[in-house]
Amino acid sequence: MATLKTLIGFISRVNDALLAFGRQAAWICIALMVATILLQVFMRYVLNAALPWPEEAARGLMLWMTGFVAPSAFRWGGFVAIDTIREAVKGVPGRVLSFVLLIVAMIVLLTMLRFGIKHVQSGMLFRAGSLPIKLAWIYASVPVGVSLMLLVGIELLLKQIHQFVDPSVEYVTDKAATSFSAE
Repeated sequence: MATLKTLIGFISRVNDALLAFGRQAAWICIALMVATILLQVFMRYVLNAALPWPEEAARGLMLWMTGFVAPSAFRWGGFVAIDTIREAVKGVPGRVLSFVLLIVAMIVLLTMLRFGIKHVQSGMLFRAGSLPIKLAWIYASVPVGVSLMLLVGIELLLKQIHQFVDPSVEYVTDKAATSFSAE
């Protein structure tokens, strides 16, 4: 039991640091994306001289922003989900259902990681259309984001296992950080 608590504490601290960095990087990506789009609007409509690269740059920044912030949303339960059945099932059956759903999510993430790595490898063959970089640098946002989500998934699985072993244990997510809806 002590080993499980230690492992959960370690992976939780690692995820705290990585996800905090990711959220800050996501804000930077959003700021750069907005600046890029505003630059293009100015160039196109004020100077009548559109630039060739802002659309592709904004798309790449959006992908990286998603890769950086999706793991935090996963950890906080912020993804869109149909919770009706899971919320209706209480106690041990509800925990088993949540555990099974998390295992399914992990299988999907592992599949996404495999395909994401292949996509990055294929992106090494091509240069971006209007940017002086390989497409792999844009595509790398998928395996990075999915890898972070897998770390979060491992943490969530370990916490659920801990709750199976000791039902008195409660893990609470930060509700202030999870309020994505207008309540």
